[in-house]
Amino acid sequence: MRVVSRSRVCMILLTAVSFACAAGPLAAKGIPKPDHVIFVMEENHSFSEIIGNSEAPYINSLASAGALFTDSHAITHPSQPNYLDLFSGSDQGVTDDSCPHTFKKIGNEESELIAAALTFAGYSEGLPNKGSEVCTTGEYARKHV
Repeated sequence: MRVVSRSRVCMILLTAVSFACAAGPLAAKGIPKPDHVIFVMEENHSFSEIIGNSEAPYINSLASAGALFTDSHAITHPSQPNYLDLFSGSDQGVTDDSCPHTFKKIGNEESELIAAALTFAGYSEGLPNKGSEVCTTGEYARKHV
């Protein structure tokens, strides 16, 4: 992962994308349709802070198995606008990590998948409860959701 960083890296790092295509049916033009696509995003640490660090054994195990992304970039800094760009195709006017925000109801990853008769699930570490709009609590920060 080559990091375009400021003092603290606030970029989205796509650490794992898993395609389980072997058993998937063929799409319209003969392209295999994945059974699952998984995005795992990590942030706030540079390559040199993670790779080789004994406190990051799982990511280092992925890296040693070949999942080492060496040319990753964010659209902007800090992180929240990147999450919005990734999920909805727009930063929705957000240029910082401030909270709270109310976002426009526009097409996004979830709505596009549902419209295509597929499923979507999101998991947020530390989310206090489904639908919570709290900005921070414990390890949870809404700006990362």
